[in-house]
Amino acid sequence: MTARRVAPPTRRKDATTVRAGYNRGSPASARTPRHLLMQYEALYWSMACIVATALLGGAVCARASSLRGSLAGTLALSAAAGCVAYGLASAGAFTDYAPILGVASFMFCMMISSAAALVTRRLLRRP
Repeated sequence: MTARRVAPPTRRKDATTVRAGYNRGSPASARTPRHLLMQYEALYWSMACIVATALLGGAVCARASSLRGSLAGTLALSAAAGCVAYGLASAGAFTDYAPILGVASFMFCMMISSAAALVTRRLLRRP
């Protein structure tokens, strides 16, 4: 018995995908419009800045004399980061998502800066 070769099924291209130039076999960057990539790239770099600010702020706030002072400093830093994120998002391309981005950056900054402050306090207090 000989095996029969069967041709792979062909996909019919939809008129909208042909007009828009999207192709299923191409990478995601070829399917996504360029202005959306630039907006999400800006969102990515802004979150990277939030992380850097939180780490640096947590390390600075760890120098406070008490634990309460350290955590109050991280709370103030996080509130400032949330307000800045809300202000920048409401003026940019993510206007619809400005409140959730502000709250998310506040919570994100609070968690990271508190952890950085606690770890730095422990490292500084070691004999």
